Amino acid sequence: MGYLGVSRSAICYVCDLGFLVPTLISIESARRFVPSSVPIYLVTIFPDDDHIKALEPLLSRLSVTVIPFDRERIESVADVWAESHVPTAALGRFFLPELLPDSVKRILYVDGDTMFVRDPSPLLDQPLPAGKIGMVEDALSFYRHDQSANGADARAYMQGIGLSPDARYANSGVFVVERDDWKVIATEALAYLSEHSKACLYHDQSALNAVLGDRSFPLSPIWNYQSRFVQWRAKPIAKPAILHFTGAAKPWMGEVRPWKKVSHRVRSILASLPTKGLPLRSMSDHEVAAHNSQYEGPVRLVRKFLDTRQLRRVRSLRRYHRSAVL
Repeated sequence: MGYLGVSRSAICYVCDLGFLVPTLISIESARRFVPSSVPIYLVTIFPDDDHIKALEPLLSRLSVTVIPFDRERIESVADVWAESHVPTAALGRFFLPELLPDSVKRILYVDGDTMFVRDPSPLLDQPLPAGKIGMVEDALSFYRHDQSANGADARAYMQGIGLSPDARYANSGVFVVERDDWKVIATEALAYLSEHSKACLYHDQSALNAVLGDRSFPLSPIWNYQSRFVQWRAKPIAKPAILHFTGAAKPWMGEVRPWKKVSHRVRSILASLPTKGLPLRSMSDHEVAAHNSQYEGPVRLVRKFLDTRQLRRVRSLRRYHRSAVL
């Protein structure tokens, strides 16, 4: 591994109590590649700290520093919060510059519904373009030009936050940025969300994309390998490094597609963690079967042999991977 000069870099998470267990899974997976010399910070938005006290041995082993944050500051930001599986705690990432110690100069932010499967040292070591944030394009970008209801909805959504259909639209689940640059960008995104919360269907991600302009640079999909990329059978692009379980069905809930092949790895990490008594969303066998049905049987055959849009998306994703800065 590299990790030259990483004392200035940190991996950062933000979660509420409902997402604490998945976040611990992600942190455990990260520590399998990242040495303890690289700090990991966990910003928690809980009603109390009793749960954290019970986890102190685990957090100490993982070299995790917990930073409590006031939920009221989160809830005062947006007048409207679009109904989804995304908690309001997601906004905590915007406050990282004021919460982290002065020694942290570079932030690698990672959502809790992720798993590290390769060494992330390039994100922590390599120089970044000045004044810019590194992000992976969101899956939406690869179907927004489809002549379908999904494509039309994507274009309408982007127009609603002031973006043309050809603008960059990044996923906010993983990003790397210098702290001073993030302070400027986050302040603008918070202001946008406060003023245009109805248009921000994807919350922090909407606000962030609305204000970024040309201040982002493309990371390879390997650093934020989203569920739809797996669904599109795009794995030959490159070997993923950070898996991102986008969507409501998560692999710790059961053997859900498109993550069925990695669910046992996620649940193996879960079984090794002292999380008894902590909340964790799950799915019944019936719910798992209903979810997986969209990827199996006749529906799968139709997608495989008739949906040429899927092939077009994979080609676009490959071109994007080749053009990535990091």
